[in-house]
Amino acid sequence: ETIFALFPQSISIDPASALAHPGVARSYHGLWWLGAHPDKTWASMIETAARHAMDLDPTLADAHVFLGLAELGGHRRFDAARVHFERALSLAPMSSFAELSYALYFLATADPDEALRRSRRALALDPMLVETNVILGFVLLCRREYAEAVRQFQMTMSVDGRFTWATYMLGW
Repeated sequence: ETIFALFPQSISIDPASALAHPGVARSYHGLWWLGAHPDKTWASMIETAARHAMDLDPTLADAHVFLGLAELGGHRRFDAARVHFERALSLAPMSSFAELSYALYFLATADPDEALRRSRRALALDPMLVETNVILGFVLLCRREYAEAVRQFQMTMSVDGRFTWATYMLGW
């Protein structure tokens, strides 16, 4: 079964559980990364799932992260994105996913130094998460630190050779 069947199944079994809704948001976010949905479409889908989670549990950090990602990438409302990322980190200060997402915010708002700092912190929190590894490589690429970016993408591929974004970025 696909992830798109399992999260709704989980929600139907326990509609009061907030935890499955960020999983739905993550699924939509993954489709956006793969280019399956235009920005506005994926942002609305992520936002709906994240708001359902927040209605059930306003202290769920991942819900704030996904709202921040929708604001950042889909709506281009940077101030709103920052509020959600900061709230997520206040709720879960050791969340590598929140740090990583906040790094993307700093990259989008032309602060590559802070993006690098946040990416490295996210990697320190969870060194085996392939998304963190590839985003660190992307931040290095944007900073024109090409040799270091190549090493980071190669390291990401050694963590999980099936993660195609590392290969894609390495070829970029």
